[in-house]
Amino acid sequence: MVITSPAANDQWVSTVQHTIQWNRASGAPNGTISLVNAATGAVAGWIQQQILPTQTSFPWNTRDIFTTKTGPLKEDVAPGQYRIVLTFNSPSDPPVTGPEFSIITAAEAQIPASTIVIQGAVFSPSSLTVLHGTQLTFVNHDTTSYQLLNSSNANVFVVAPSASKVFDTSSFASGSYVFYSTSSPSLRVTVTVK
Repeated sequence: MVITSPAANDQWVSTVQHTIQWNRASGAPNGTISLVNAATGAVAGWIQQQILPTQTSFPWNTRDIFTTKTGPLKEDVAPGQYRIVLTFNSPSDPPVTGPEFSIITAAEAQIPASTIVIQGAVFSPSSLTVLHGTQLTFVNHDTTSYQLLNSSNANVFVVAPSASKVFDTSSFASGSYVFYSTSSPSLRVTVTVK
């Protein structure tokens, strides 16, 4: 089993929703998700006090941690370097430790940005690789409005002529997504989120 999110060197902004993911269900009896200080190896707190044998992800507000493995008290996590650890209630299933990542404040966050231009009913570039959380700006140089969709959901957004629209990739898991227009088949761009 491997923890796939957060990835090594990711920067997660405190109080922003992120998803902790691992590549397969354990099948083991229930377990926990803990947050461990990367420098000292000490448990900073428990993110989730019970994960199920079929579970492969957990949405976390990147703020609250339980102060004990079983108690109800929570505290805010401090910015710093951490690792996620999955621990199972079975001696035959060893703990799974994720790579080192950072929790930072909103003021410390540097939000990456990329621009995609629409001209002549074509996207430029036609494919793009971005970091998770990148702000994509769609700029329409045509005289026509375009209704755009993406392959991850059915939400439609419109980019008017000589206007732009910003799309936030922070809700996407790692993978490839297609943005397209149903009215203009040539208007397609593949965005790979890392």
